[in-house]
Amino acid sequence: MLAQATGMTARLREKAGFTLTEMMVVVSIVGLLSALAVPNYLDWNRKYQLKNEVSNLNGYLGVARMIAINQNTTIRVTVCYVPPPTASSTCPISPLPTANPTPNQVTVYFRNPAGTDVIQPITMNQEVSLTNVSSVSVSSPSGGKVQDVGFGPMGLRQDSSSNSNLCVGACSSSVAQTLNFMNTKSLNYRIVIQPTGKVAWCYTATCTI
Repeated sequence: MLAQATGMTARLREKAGFTLTEMMVVVSIVGLLSALAVPNYLDWNRKYQLKNEVSNLNGYLGVARMIAINQNTTIRVTVCYVPPPTASSTCPISPLPTANPTPNQVTVYFRNPAGTDVIQPITMNQEVSLTNVSSVSVSSPSGGKVQDVGFGPMGLRQDSSSNSNLCVGACSSSVAQTLNFMNTKSLNYRIVIQPTGKVAWCYTATCTI
C-alpha cells in the first residue's frame, strides 16, 4: 500500500504545473523582449510609410508625364503641405475640388491647363512631411509650403520659376528639381525630376541621382 501511495505521489509531481517563481521569470522575459521590440517596430513602420509614399508618388509622376505626352498637353503637379500651427488653412491651390480635409498632410494634385484633375489627388500618410533641405539639415518649409513641377507635351520638365521649388542648384529648365520628404524620425527620401522629365527617388536628403 505504501509503495502504491509513493508511486501516485511521484506521478503527481511529474504532472505538476509551473511554480510562481517560474511564471514570474517568464513574464519578465516576455516584458523585456516586448519593450525592446515595440520601438524597433514603430521605427520600421515609420520608415516603411515614408518609403511607400515616396515610391507611390514617384510612380504617379511617371503617369502624369505619360499623360502629358499622350494628350499633347502640359500637366502641372502641385505638392502641398500646410503643417501645424496653420493646419486650419486650406491648401493654396485654386480651384480646390473640395475643401482640403487634411491640410496638415501632404496632398498632391495632378492637373491640366484647364484645371481638371487628370489623376485623383492623393494624400500622403500623416507620418510624411514636405521639407526644405539646406545642405544636410531639414526643417519645415518657410514661406512657401507648395512645390510644383510641370511636364510638357514632349515629356520634358517645365520650370515654373516658383520661389517655393527646390532644385539641384538654382531652379531653371536645365537643372534637376527635387521633392524632399521626411518622416517623424527625421529620415529623408527625395524624388528627383531631371530636365528630361525622368523621375527617380533615393534615400538621402542630398542625392542628385
